[in-house]
Amino acid sequence: MLGGGLTYQMPEVLAEKSYDKSVDLFLFGLLMYEMLTGLPAFPFRDNYEDHQKRIKSCDFKFPGEKGCDVD
Repeated sequence: MLGGGLTYQMPEVLAEKSYDKSVDLFLFGLLMYEMLTGLPAFPFRDNYEDHQKRIKSCDFKFPGEKGCDVD
């Protein structure tokens, strides 16, 4: 079972692996990213499978970084 919105899913949960309190630290990092940039770390782009791959591989960019889709 997956909990939370698409933007705040954890890699361990998506991979259906066991997890511990480290997911809380991951979520804290996501929230800090969003508070500092005003943007979600993993914005949803119309394709659920690609979105899950980006989360599982922690593929995100900071605004202004080359390859960031919000530039």
